[in-house]
This record gives sequence, structure tokens and C-alpha cells, in this order.
Amino acid sequence: MFPDIEKVLHEGRQALRRLQRSPSFTAAASLTLALGIGANTLIFSVVNAVFLRPLPYCDAGRLVWATEFFPKFNRSTVPAPDYAAWVQQGKTFERLEAMGPTFGRNLTSPHRPAKRAEIAQVTPGFFAMTGIAPRLGAGFDPHAGPSDRREVIVSDALWRGYLRADAGIVGKSITVDGGPLAVTGVMPPGFVYPDGPDVAAGLPDAVPPAATIPGRSPDSVRLIGRLRPRVTIAQARADLERIAHGMDRQYPAPWPAITGLARVVPAIRAVAFAVDHVVGPRCR
Repeated sequence: MFPDIEKVLHEGRQALRRLQRSPSFTAAASLTLALGIGANTLIFSVVNAVFLRPLPYCDAGRLVWATEFFPKFNRSTVPAPDYAAWVQQGKTFERLEAMGPTFGRNLTSPHRPAKRAEIAQVTPGFFAMTGIAPRLGAGFDPHAGPSDRREVIVSDALWRGYLRADAGIVGKSITVDGGPLAVTGVMPPGFVYPDGPDVAAGLPDAVPPAATIPGRSPDSVRLIGRLRPRVTIAQARADLERIAHGMDRQYPAPWPAITGLARVVPAIRAVAFAVDHVVGPRCR
């Protein structure tokens, strides 16, 4: 064993001498190694965050993303009417909630300057589906009708910063794009919206009633749902696809000729950089 060690040490000394004789080659080799190690570390960090760590919600193993893939367009999306049918007719989901686009909007509050903030659109049951209760307030009113939904749930960061940690904020109004909204909840620290930690608030208007009527240009949404206990992804996919095929006949021409395939995948984290900010909010 010892001769082998001496041989390795000898070869190591020889290699160091060669590197000393060629400083430019040594610098290039060191830089290449550094870049290679850095790139591999970055790739592993992204893969670990995006593909291996679950969303920081309660019982995240039962959470899935659901969508439809349309081969004719090579695109995945869910028409709002199909989402409504999945909710009404589906048998495999405990909850199935929709998310609309996240936009920068103008936010104002009494005695505070205007602020530009990222505001998400969700369905009213979205926050309840995550299993994370607001730290203040009860959240969206489950009994409110579509015309009564002038509500907003704000993030802990927005509450602590822009709203100055106002302990009595629930029931007060803030204005989003000129429209007054009642604050019905403040999410706890550590709660991360799927679009990332910069989302400051959520509105319950992702799927207005008119959007659920099959039309010539249906609105599209993204879906995240909680499977019923002991339901498999394959069962959920078959259930949604059965309903989607039945919906094909509900659309006016030319939509009936465009058939989609249901896809259901585990609800892995969508935002890599948000992982390090999660501190584990308390489940309901």
C-alpha cells in the first residue's frame, strides 16, 4: 500500500512542477474547473428546488397540477368551461382550484403613497386548499356571491411593509387599480404563492361566471388541486379526461374538432429561488 501512496505523491509533485512552468495553461485550467464546478452546482440547485422539493403546503404529496394538452397546437392549457366541469363532475379531487395571470397593479391605502405590486388571481378556495390558514382574518368568504367578491388576501411581506403591520387591517379597505377591496386575510410568514415570493396579494376573480360558458375564445387558467385520499394520479387523469371529452360537444364550431388530453403531475415547486425563503407556516 505504501509504494502506491509514494507513487501518487510523486506524480502529484510532477504535475505541480509542470503547472508552474505553464502559468497561462494553469490559469485556463483553473478557470475551466471553477466554471464547471459552479455550473454543476447551479444546475443541481435548480433541479433540487424545482423537481425535488414540494410546495410548502400542508400534505403536499396529494397536491397536483392539472392541465389539458392540445396536440394540434402543441400547447397545454385549461379552458375555464372545462375547469368548471371538472369541479362539478369530478370524483377524484378533494379540491381543484384555478390561478389566473399575475399582474403588476397599482395599490393604494389611506395615508400611504401609491405602490406597484404583483397581484395574483385565484379562485375563492385556493388558499383554503393549501391548508395554510391566514395569520389574521378568516380569508375569502365561502358564502359570498360573485358580485359581492370585493375581497383581497395580502401577504405577510405586504402587511409588514406597506401596511405597517396594522393589527386591525382585516375589514379595512385598500385600493387595487382604483377599486376598493376589503382585506379579509393576511397570510403567515413563509407562505409562498406558486408564482413566487414577490406576489403581494390574491384576488378571488380568476374564473368569473361568464368565463365558464363555452364560447369561441374561452379564457384559460392554471389548476392546482388536492387529490382525495388513496386516489392515484392515473385515476385523476382518467376522470378529468372523461369529463373533458364530454365537454368537446359543448363548444361551438370550430372548437369541437380540437380535442385535448388531460395531464396530471405532482405539484412540484415552480419557483426555484423561493425555496430558501420557506420557514414552514402552520397548517390548519
